[in-house]
Amino acid sequence: MHRTSLVVLAIIGAYDSFMNAVDHMDQIRSSCPTHHCEERVSMTFFTMILDLAIINARAIYNKLYGQKNYMLTTFKQALCEQLVMPLVRSREERNRRVTPKV
Repeated sequence: MHRTSLVVLAIIGAYDSFMNAVDHMDQIRSSCPTHHCEERVSMTFFTMILDLAIINARAIYNKLYGQKNYMLTTFKQALCEQLVMPLVRSREERNRRVTPKV
């Protein structure tokens, strides 16, 4: 059997080596998407980037803290709560400061 060597561009080699990771990311994103049939293309791109950022944040969190069974939906919920809580607390404090005049 005779083999021939091919010289391949670096970009093609990089594409082939990382394609499995892209497929895995698409699979994770399709299991728990943030989007809900947006009509505007800009919102579709925004939710795709948001999903990718959340999936990467979960992967980093799992790597740092060793929690491999942390579900994506649970992680999204905890992340949303942590992002929204400062706003909720500031509104509660503002409502406490404003007392109705009787």
